[in-house]
Amino acid sequence: MKKIRKVFIKSVLLTLILLLNLVFIVGCKEDEPTVDTSIPTSLVSSKNDITMVVGDVETISITATPSTASTEVTWYVEDDNIVSMANGVITALNEGTTTITAESTKKTSVKTTINVTVVKGKLEIKELPTSLVIDGTYQLNVD
Repeated sequence: MKKIRKVFIKSVLLTLILLLNLVFIVGCKEDEPTVDTSIPTSLVSSKNDITMVVGDVETISITATPSTASTEVTWYVEDDNIVSMANGVITALNEGTTTITAESTKKTSVKTTINVTVVKGKLEIKELPTSLVIDGTYQLNVD
């Protein structure tokens, strides 16, 4: 009877040791990597190609994928003699063509570009008089 009891106690102890080892091994399993959803995988600007007249102001907004990702960007202007850019607001300064890049502050390899063309303003005359008098005075209204 003592032998059976010793064998039983050894079996119980061995089972407990195995269970503790199993718990330890499962508990030490590497955690699943967490995905930081604030880091964008892509950026899209509200406008990709813009034509502006000198003096115009245009606002650009940025959306990110995934939708939970940060839309904080750093703006870069290829030629700041043509346009200026501050916080998504473009101001047309001089005639020309340039590119603006919005680069994610969370992941610099994620960016989007906007092509900007700036032209001189145009004067549009909506109504012309039917006849003109030499040395006459005329008024032009510009919108």
